[in-house]
Amino acid sequence: MARNLTVLPAYLTRLFSLAGKTAVVTGGSSGIGREIALALGQSGARVILVGRRARPLAAAAEQLAQLGVPATPIAADLSNLADLHHASARIKSAHGVPDILVNAAGAGLSRRPPPPLLLSRVTQGDWDHAIAANLTAPFALGQAFGPGMAARGSGRIINVVGQHSFRGCPGGDGGAYGAAKGGLVSLTRSQAEAWSRSGVLCNAIAPGVVVVEETPAIVTEEEEEGEEVEVEVDAAERAEAHAARTMIGRNGMVEDFAGVAVWLASGASAAVTGQTIFVDGGYSAT
Repeated sequence: MARNLTVLPAYLTRLFSLAGKTAVVTGGSSGIGREIALALGQSGARVILVGRRARPLAAAAEQLAQLGVPATPIAADLSNLADLHHASARIKSAHGVPDILVNAAGAGLSRRPPPPLLLSRVTQGDWDHAIAANLTAPFALGQAFGPGMAARGSGRIINVVGQHSFRGCPGGDGGAYGAAKGGLVSLTRSQAEAWSRSGVLCNAIAPGVVVVEETPAIVTEEEEEGEEVEVEVDAAERAEAHAARTMIGRNGMVEDFAGVAVWLASGASAAVTGQTIFVDGGYSAT
């Protein structure tokens, strides 16, 4: 007997629809953050984009608007607590406590010292900036919205971490950034323990090596909102080496994160919390 596939859209809608939800996405102006924002918006959510660069934020909001998605850009320096508190207060005043918080922004060192970039050359300022942008910011936004989500009885927090969270990576950037993102993995579990019984599910997404459209370089999620970085002469060789290490034979693309973000934000993941989902083509398993 043939299946009646006309019921499939209704079934998928019940599983994955975000209609009536409000999502806050940091780092939403480009790269992984923008792709997640587009995915959540096209699944029915109103999207609030938070990031440091006003012009790319406005462009991303316009892209969403052209798709019929209500979008609001809010410029804020995620390494600055005063900016963060102002942004979260503005969000709650205009939209209430959001249903979904995605911490997708990330930042490496606040400066680009000449190579070789060794851990011994990382300054206290470098360390403080990496911790502020990659760990303190998700903590502060979680504290701003998590209790309200719990009081309401529903919510989703999705933190974007990375390979540096789980392995030692060469260079001082990996030391400071890795410590921050490793802490974010632990924070995700703590948020899940604190709020899951109240309906707030908290999970992390771990990208591998990702190609972003803004630059031909191979970068990871540490580059804040997909900004261009200086490209070493062996970038192509390094890209090939990273791709060969994966099980799917290629490096990541921002489009790879749309489905997992919608799943974690929707009712389809109702029993998933405290987990880190690797979206890396098997890179971490080799």
